[in-house]
Amino acid sequence: MDHNDRLTQNQKRSDTESELDYFSETSSAKHFRFSGLKITAIVIVGLAIIAIILILNFSKLSVSHSVVQSTKTLSTKQVNAAVSKNNIEWILQYHFLALVEKNPEALNEFKNSKIYVILSNKELDSSTILANPDHLNLVATDYINNSQKFMQQYSSHDIKYPIQAVLFDDSSDTPSSVVPTNQAEDPLKYDQLLSNFSKQHNLTSICDYILAKRTVNKKPLVSPCQISAMNYSQQSERNSANYFKVVDQAVQVIHHQNPNQMIFAGLSTNPRGSIITVAELVNAIKATQHIVNGYWISIPTSGGVGCPQCSKQNASLLPQFLANLNQASIK
Repeated sequence: MDHNDRLTQNQKRSDTESELDYFSETSSAKHFRFSGLKITAIVIVGLAIIAIILILNFSKLSVSHSVVQSTKTLSTKQVNAAVSKNNIEWILQYHFLALVEKNPEALNEFKNSKIYVILSNKELDSSTILANPDHLNLVATDYINNSQKFMQQYSSHDIKYPIQAVLFDDSSDTPSSVVPTNQAEDPLKYDQLLSNFSKQHNLTSICDYILAKRTVNKKPLVSPCQISAMNYSQQSERNSANYFKVVDQAVQVIHHQNPNQMIFAGLSTNPRGSIITVAELVNAIKATQHIVNGYWISIPTSGGVGCPQCSKQNASLLPQFLANLNQASIK
């Protein structure tokens, strides 16, 4: 092979190698570009997945937030409803229910309430279950003035009716023949005895709260009973502002020592003094129903032991003011 042929062959080889190098470079560039596109695609897909996850989570959070807000709104409504429809509880002599049952609107006021019905001696001496045609929530209650006598009678099964509560009234205007002297001198001691006894026998204890009688060295003493019933507040019921002042003062004293104690204010259809009206009773409840749990309604016999100075008994006022209360939708 001459010199020219070798040059030609070398030139061809050089050209071939150049083409191979170009092809190699081109393939590498293409491979690099393909890899770059692949990576870019993967990144885009990854970002898209992340975006979808974020969107889904945000949607869940939004839904949860809406649910929470709805729940909060519902809870608020329920709380407001509970407050606005706070069912008033009552203490009332059982035989006066017959008057309420004859008045549909008055009866409706009792429909969703707990009623501590005070039984007469005749009813306590019988095991016959109380008539309750309207299926009211009645709590059979024994009204007592002598705690020691009650505990003896209950322990001896002399009280035949299956009572569920006991109301201890040792008010100062009750004659000493009814309230023992030692009990009158130290009412808190006998409140405690009755409270302990009631717990042992699964009875609800209700103590008549009289601030003046339960004050030692100017310090008011609150009974340990489950319910404090302020029967004396009824003397202020003619003026709702005065009534609120009397009741609120007692509520603050009681709850300062026992925040969980239930409190019933006193009302009467015929307290001492002038004749009471339906409007006065309703206004008394309007003024205080947000600070007490219920009311003790007294319908005393004029000239009786419990209230010798009370005006003429006016039992018909009971269904009238309950019907008015129901119409006013105070609850």
